[in-house]
This record gives sequence, structure tokens and C-alpha cells, in this order.
Amino acid sequence: MTEDPGQARRDKLHKIGMGFCIAGLFVALLSFVPAIVPEYSLPWPVFVGSFIYVPGASLIFFSAKGADRQMVFNKIRMIRLGFLAVIAILITRILSMP
Repeated sequence: MTEDPGQARRDKLHKIGMGFCIAGLFVALLSFVPAIVPEYSLPWPVFVGSFIYVPGASLIFFSAKGADRQMVFNKIRMIRLGFLAVIAILITRILSMP
């Protein structure tokens, strides 16, 4: 039984990409910390977190082969939903400002 020699490399790239995605979400969550983002100001950690997330998602997507791409993209679905939740909460917070 011969194993694909590039499989270990792809698995490592998936883990690195997943780490970038999770780190991006955690940076975006810093938007809720009042000491980092004062009230009535632009939530800049969301933008920084997005800039961290995009390379990680790209690394995961482009390192997968063929049919594995959809499976790999499903792995980061909860992280994408987390970003959407953070953005939705921040938009409602901004719209409720006096």
C-alpha cells in the first residue's frame, strides 16, 4: 500500500490554514472588548481578523485536491458563521447608536 507522498504536506497546510482561520475569528471577537474598541468607534479588529482569515481559507482551499475541496471548505463553515455573527452583532450595535 503506497501512500501519496504529498498527503502529509497537504495535511500540514490544512492545519496551518485552519489555525489562521481560527486566529482571524479570535481577532474579530476582540471587537467586543471595550478596552480595545471604545464605544462609538469603528470596530477595526473585524477588518484585521478578516485579513487574517482570508489567507488561511485560501491556503486550505488551494492545497486540497479535486473532490476534497468541498469537504475542506465545509470544515471552516462554523468559522465563517462566527464571522457573520460578529458582523451582524456589530451592525446592530452601530445602528442603535444615538
